[in-house]
Amino acid sequence: MSFLHDPFWQFIISTSIAIAGIIIPLAVGFVQSKGGGGSSSLSVSPSSNPVGCWIVPTIIVSMILIILVVFSGVVFAFVSNAISTFQISNLTSSTPNQTLNTYCQDVQSGDYQGAYDEYSAHLKSQVSSAQFTQMWVNKHLDSCTHDTVNTSGNQATTTLSTHDFFTRNSEMYSVTLIQDGSNGWKIDNIQRL
Repeated sequence: MSFLHDPFWQFIISTSIAIAGIIIPLAVGFVQSKGGGGSSSLSVSPSSNPVGCWIVPTIIVSMILIILVVFSGVVFAFVSNAISTFQISNLTSSTPNQTLNTYCQDVQSGDYQGAYDEYSAHLKSQVSSAQFTQMWVNKHLDSCTHDTVNTSGNQATTTLSTHDFFTRNSEMYSVTLIQDGSNGWKIDNIQRL
């Protein structure tokens, strides 16, 4: 049931409920007006059957409401996606701690491309994405943490430690981060100790 926390599915469910809330009463009214609702079948003029003269305006209003609900839902989904993407991109690169936390989460979860994106342009020129993936793919990390980050100007240093679940091996890495232009803080050097 975790999909219920996703804004897209919340939109789909609420839109379906709203559309059902419009269509069901409309259908019931239409069926009752066609069935006569206890009125005489001899009445032909619209003035003698006031229910029938409201069907067309009700359908038009219902269609307008459905279009508004769908349109507002699409706008909501687009805006919430844009905001969350903006927040994630700002959070992941705004401080050395956040860059390292993202790197660790990505390496542990197997999102190697996401972790590789935390490398600076300089480090990416030395290590390809395939080499990076090869370095981590056979490790099954149950822990990835970093020590306190020491920041000096546009550079930061710390120690990163990982623990493999199956082999029980721990490894330590010396990490240097830099402010990589508009990309924010990125890992510029990582060496096993």
